[in-house]
Amino acid sequence: MLKIRRILIPTDFSPCAEAAVVQGGDLARRCGAEVHVLHVDEGPGGPWRSLLRRLMDEMGVTEMLRDRVGEARRAREAARQLEGLTVHRAEVRDDDVPRAILTYAEAHDVDLIAMGTHGHRSLIHPALGGVSGDVVRRATRPVLTVHAPDEAPPPRPFRKLLVPVDFSEHAVQALRHARALAALYDASLTLLFVAEERVVPVFSDTGLPAFVTLKMPDEEVARSEEALRQLAASTPGPEVPVTYRVRPGHPAREILACAREEDIDLIVMSTHGAGGDRRFSLGSVTEHVVREAPHAVLTLKAFGRHLVEDPADPNDAS
Repeated sequence: MLKIRRILIPTDFSPCAEAAVVQGGDLARRCGAEVHVLHVDEGPGGPWRSLLRRLMDEMGVTEMLRDRVGEARRAREAARQLEGLTVHRAEVRDDDVPRAILTYAEAHDVDLIAMGTHGHRSLIHPALGGVSGDVVRRATRPVLTVHAPDEAPPPRPFRKLLVPVDFSEHAVQALRHARALAALYDASLTLLFVAEERVVPVFSDTGLPAFVTLKMPDEEVARSEEALRQLAASTPGPEVPVTYRVRPGHPAREILACAREEDIDLIVMSTHGAGGDRRFSLGSVTEHVVREAPHAVLTLKAFGRHLVEDPADPNDAS
């Protein structure tokens, strides 16, 4: 069972933020949660940042600054999407927008952050772009990132969920969340295992490098679908329709390909990060998927807050 009491939706009145309002508001209605809508004013330095964004746009990194008329229209549409919910609106001034969002989330004991993302790279964090990238990287709470490409239709309720599985405890945590979400939305679930193929350098006696592709043994790949079935059967949660997929290749690339081919609405991933301070790192596969996914991604941290109770811990209400 999902336990979501408060959802934070940061907004800059962009199309991506509007998409996050749609999905966050829908989830709040289904869970009986209240919504916090936060706008961060970057302060006196804002005009310089706007100029930087324009320069970045010319380099193909971000879109042009949205016009104020469009922002006002989207603000009215966002208000309509949240009608009937308990909504708290706030505006804070901070020249570090991710810091302001995370500080607000901590202060108001938010369970989930839902925010729009353009998915582009930034100059500061080339692996995962912009404010949403920083929030996903630094948050200890689950973050739902919602993509809204220019020509995309409005976000729809989640009907097909995808969980990439590597058989770690982190993947089990993602599966537990995905089962609860699938039941909440009357959705189906796909479990995907990617039999990873790696290209690695080898050196001959001459010292000249060559490259070979390392693959999982065929017998292990053949047993993978049955292992997925056993994992689904042993993981607690509501009964939902489940399908199983095994694909060879690079994990991030195959996860995204599967999401597009099967018209997936939501990818659910859990990560423990890789290297450095755990509050500021993500695995490379997760970063790639969050950046490039066609629709929404729910990112969970192994060390952070969870939205389903741990059946092994009767005192766990997080």
